[in-house]
Amino acid sequence: MRSRSWTTEDADRAVAVRIAEEYLGPGGGKEYLEAPPEEVRVVVRITPTKILGNATRTAWILSGESWAANPTVT
Repeated sequence: MRSRSWTTEDADRAVAVRIAEEYLGPGGGKEYLEAPPEEVRVVVRITPTKILGNATRTAWILSGESWAANPTVT
């Protein structure tokens, strides 16, 4: 996979709080809001630009066939 990425500071910890509350429920991000300012959090956003793969191998894997039964597929 080829991609571009951006790193930014989560200064107000909005991303951390949103994710914590999504998984832990309301108030789940409280610990992130109370963290000391010297604990810097970053957000890395990744945008794929090209995804490489082998369709034959993927189809073979999805078929559930054993590698021992067909060792020529890699």
